[in-house]
Amino acid sequence: MKYYLILLSSIILLCNHSFAQKNDYGFTAGMVSSKPSGYHNHTGFLIGMESEHSILGGDNYLYLNPSLYLIQKGWNDDVYDLDDNKYNWECDLYYIELPLSIGYKYAATKTTKLFCEAGSYAAYGITGKSKAKTKEDEYENSVFSSGAYKRFDWGVKLAVGIDIAKWQICMAWESSMQKPTEGGWDAIDPKDKSWILQVSYFITR
Repeated sequence: MKYYLILLSSIILLCNHSFAQKNDYGFTAGMVSSKPSGYHNHTGFLIGMESEHSILGGDNYLYLNPSLYLIQKGWNDDVYDLDDNKYNWECDLYYIELPLSIGYKYAATKTTKLFCEAGSYAAYGITGKSKAKTKEDEYENSVFSSGAYKRFDWGVKLAVGIDIAKWQICMAWESSMQKPTEGGWDAIDPKDKSWILQVSYFITR
């Protein structure tokens, strides 16, 4: 995570001071739908900052997109008691996430651009909790501090969207590249796969 942060900071500085022809900064928020293989959907959120640094000029151009998010991911599963009654087991995970993508923008009109991006992300878990409530008991576990979950996560990211003046609408897909669990949870593998719908506003355009 430390080395990824250093790389991200270096790229932003390089973009600002050398080859970047245009630098835009803005705020973003969105909805996150996570569904690891074998588990049920979990709905979370995303808030953070976006930046774009063009590396080739013109109406159509390449750009770098380093970002910073607070993102909620997780999963839902079914658990059963001794009488075979079904209950929900939910895990909420909160990360500081640092995506880094390269993208291409196509000018459809003077104020509208279409874009696609591909890249990776690194994330650090700041807090996480699993909860299961049955008729007899309620179970709760802090998954990072207990050692059930690894704090560091990384994976790949793809995105498509549209820019309209200062606004941006984006649909992204993220997939973790590592098994997240360890210790007593080593037998399960809820490797994250998430769809993200987000809206951004760029204050510098």
